[in-house]
Amino acid sequence: MAKATVVNRTEAGPRAKAGGEDGGLASTIAGQAVDVTWAGVREVERGAERIGDGFWKFLRRRPFVGVGLAAGVGLGAAVTFGATELAVGVLAGYAAYQVLKHNMPPSKALRKALDLEKEIR
Repeated sequence: MAKATVVNRTEAGPRAKAGGEDGGLASTIAGQAVDVTWAGVREVERGAERIGDGFWKFLRRRPFVGVGLAAGVGLGAAVTFGATELAVGVLAGYAAYQVLKHNMPPSKALRKALDLEKEIR
């Protein structure tokens, strides 16, 4: 039997770079383009985060606006899916009120709103 030889591929020699055989101008331009793209993405993300934080603080100061928005979204979803529109809108508004006014976690607020619906029936 012949003896198998193990070759260390990391020391096998220089590899071709992404931009071409020698890693010249094309790979440099591609690398810079990626850097610019990621920098732009990070800036957009920071901007969205600032806007989101400001909007959240606004909703915390004026929970009735959030209640109206949530009720509108709930009503729109109810109309779209054919459920009883008024009940779903009221429940969504009530859950938003619990989240914004009483710092209740959204899952607990939804559970409480659904329990409220059972009591109404």
